[in-house]
Amino acid sequence: TILVEDVRADPDYVAGVAGASSELVVPVLVDGRVTALLDCEVQDGATLRDRVELLELVAGRLGVALENARLLREREAALREAGDRLRELQVLNEISRIASGTEKLRSRLQRITDLLAERFGWEFVACVQVDGERGTFVCEAVTSSVPTEVVPGYGRGLGSGVVGEVAAT
Repeated sequence: TILVEDVRADPDYVAGVAGASSELVVPVLVDGRVTALLDCEVQDGATLRDRVELLELVAGRLGVALENARLLREREAALREAGDRLRELQVLNEISRIASGTEKLRSRLQRITDLLAERFGWEFVACVQVDGERGTFVCEAVTSSVPTEVVPGYGRGLGSGVVGEVAAT
């Protein structure tokens, strides 16, 4: 805590209030670290000397409030993350049910790309099959909310484009 009785005598003083004569700065501590400052200024020759203890108590309460807010933000983030993980696990479970179904493969793959696009809000999801003997890949299912040239049956050589590069390596 620093109390400057006459700020006009300090060459580095930056006025927060025009005509200020006295300034009191109190650190706000959380776990022994300064996380904020409580800065008070008064005008016209007034002093803050008789308010030091009060403002230190206020700073202590602010520290508790800031720490509680941080803990609440962390808790909310953890809950969001847990919700995201739960949603991902639910999608994986749905994909497993679809994949183990008895309908034709291309139909199951289409349902899976539809599900991924819907649940995650992705604009484009495709499933391609690699034919290593022919050195190609072929799109088996695609879900797109944007214009695309990629449709089931679309194919290219291994090593061509990002998909082809992944398929080749």
